[in-house]
Amino acid sequence: IGYYSAFIASVWELVEIHPKLFASFDKCELSTPPQQAETKTDKLKVKQIAIIHVYEGLQITRGNAGEIASKHGYTAKNSGEGLFQDYTHYCNTSNRIGKPTPCTPKKLKNKIELFESVVNHLTNSNKQRAIDEINILNTIFDNEYQ
Repeated sequence: IGYYSAFIASVWELVEIHPKLFASFDKCELSTPPQQAETKTDKLKVKQIAIIHVYEGLQITRGNAGEIASKHGYTAKNSGEGLFQDYTHYCNTSNRIGKPTPCTPKKLKNKIELFESVVNHLTNSNKQRAIDEINILNTIFDNEYQ
């Protein structure tokens, strides 16, 4: 223990004598950049953003669609237009609860999973309508394919 204590004491002595040499050690810097808080798998899809806005009663127009898309990490030139088109599609109740065209078990299951994926992103007061519509889609699936 004595050897290490002497070693540490001599290092501290150097730090006190030459503080500018060791000033960079005071900074807490990571050698690797921190990971982004949102990974690619966490990023909402454009259709999910549109559906959330429908259920929350938040309007998407051609004027604000680009800004909303950009806020969610979609910066391509046409991202806002795609978001606007998805929003207008899902504003229609029959487009939300109707069978996809052409209707296949896989397409209907994918639609159900898409709507299920947004429920946790909705405020409590707006979840029930989404859950009710998911139940309708599940009933359609059961009647068609079970």
